[in-house]
Amino acid sequence: MLSQSTKSFSQRRSLSLAAILFAIVCFGTAAGTFAQTSNRGWEWQNPLPQGNAISAIRFASDKLHGWAVGADGVILYTANGGFRWESQQTRLVAALNGLYVLDRQRALVVGARGVVLTTRNAGARWIAVPTPTKDHLYSITFARDDPRHGWAVGTYGCIIATTDGGATWMVRTALEGGSAPGHASIYRRSLPRSEKGNRSRLWGSRALQ
Repeated sequence: MLSQSTKSFSQRRSLSLAAILFAIVCFGTAAGTFAQTSNRGWEWQNPLPQGNAISAIRFASDKLHGWAVGADGVILYTANGGFRWESQQTRLVAALNGLYVLDRQRALVVGARGVVLTTRNAGARWIAVPTPTKDHLYSITFARDDPRHGWAVGTYGCIIATTDGGATWMVRTALEGGSAPGHASIYRRSLPRSEKGNRSRLWGSRALQ
């Protein structure tokens, strides 16, 4: 029969091992390495030749088709829930920070210097969309009930909006009449919220849950 001290040591050891495993998985994701589970347990995924930091990962509603984006223009694609990833070419070296997946064929990416990329064929071809800003963009989202209306946000209170599914973009000010001096930048954990409807020019912000 195990003594109380032996039980306590075993419990602490189990907790320590669990903490180490959690740290490895989290660090690996931040460093551009993926871990996925299967019937055999955890399996390491690291799509080559990429080795850049990953900024965002999103999946379509089917949970099978998804993308990951990150530093130096890297875009990775999976069609089997993340068990295998492949690189997709964009000819960009800009940091890609945010990602929105409309469905298994359509996705949009935002990044440094006002970059917006879109695909309509599961990433076989990515197209750069002109935008009215050179601010770094960090997040992008679309209305759930109408995917034609979307917003992207970035540094210095930048908000740009689309009413045609991302084909064209226009500036939306963070405050009525423009940004106030010292206005805080909107980063990847905050998305725009209109107080007067999708086409309003009066904006607030709410943190992502």
